[in-house]
Amino acid sequence: MTTPTPPTSSRGLQGSFRNLALGLACGTFFLTLAFRRTSWRAVVSAIEPVDHRFILYGIFIYSLYLLARTWRWSFLLAERTEQRPFLSLLRAVTWGTAANAVIPHSGELLRALTTRSPLGLSVSSILGSIAAERFYDFAAVIAITGWTLLLQTQAPQILSDALVALAMMGLVILVPLAILAVPNPLRGSLIRLLAHLLPQRWSQKVSHQLKEIGTGIGAAFAHAHLLPIGLLSLVQWVLVAGCITCSLAAFGLNLPIWAGLVILPITIAGLTLPSAPAYLGTMQVCFIAGLSPFGISDDQAIAASMIYLSIVTFPILIGAGVWYLIHLALYRQNL
Repeated sequence: MTTPTPPTSSRGLQGSFRNLALGLACGTFFLTLAFRRTSWRAVVSAIEPVDHRFILYGIFIYSLYLLARTWRWSFLLAERTEQRPFLSLLRAVTWGTAANAVIPHSGELLRALTTRSPLGLSVSSILGSIAAERFYDFAAVIAITGWTLLLQTQAPQILSDALVALAMMGLVILVPLAILAVPNPLRGSLIRLLAHLLPQRWSQKVSHQLKEIGTGIGAAFAHAHLLPIGLLSLVQWVLVAGCITCSLAAFGLNLPIWAGLVILPITIAGLTLPSAPAYLGTMQVCFIAGLSPFGISDDQAIAASMIYLSIVTFPILIGAGVWYLIHLALYRQNL
């Protein structure tokens, strides 16, 4: 039985716009919070001496991150399909990452919609594999943060706090994934409840969607691919920490080389909250929280966060836009 995708797409888009409105409110609050002890003029003055070479280094590292993320996604899908064209997956990851920078959490649906045809899978099953990514992401960042705390006895207290927060968030993510992925009485009760509450035609569709999502999640935890998935998860988040390090090095700040590993888990925890476009507000507060234990002023921390956003946000928006125009031109040419 197949289910039509327009209702799913419509509900997903409505949810994305709700997230955008909530994100704008949160972003405005966090931006106000970030500037309570400084001003735009001070931030602009702090940005002026930036070494632009490190922005280019960061963009290169972020490109490697996108490749690693795509490669990992290919392994997450391996149990469900042998048709995993890397270029199609990379395009979806690029477009989805760009979409998230505009409307947070909208990129997941875009990735699923743009790959259902080349993968030959349902949107729900693909969304299941993307949901499983979240667990691997949290597990990798928790491992990196724990390693940093073990090796760096002088690490600030906020790193320990971030580790606890990430562990709790990871548990919150793992529980619903397990409920959906593994046949169990709770999942059966949920399906029966939906069947009782919804009209028959909708209950059948929703039950099918839940099972497809569960299948996608379960396939992402296949034993044969756990090692490469785990390694690529670690690699991609070390690369993100490298981007953070480039944003700090661009100012020549007197910081330990592992300072980027302090900011990394704070940004991951912060971005689980609703965010404004380009993560404005949230990212500034995260950098201030991560750099204040090192004696970095708010204006320098905000300036570093803006350089980080210039590495991970604006280039991918431009790149995704150009790729889309090329894709659209080729599509029209083939009509």
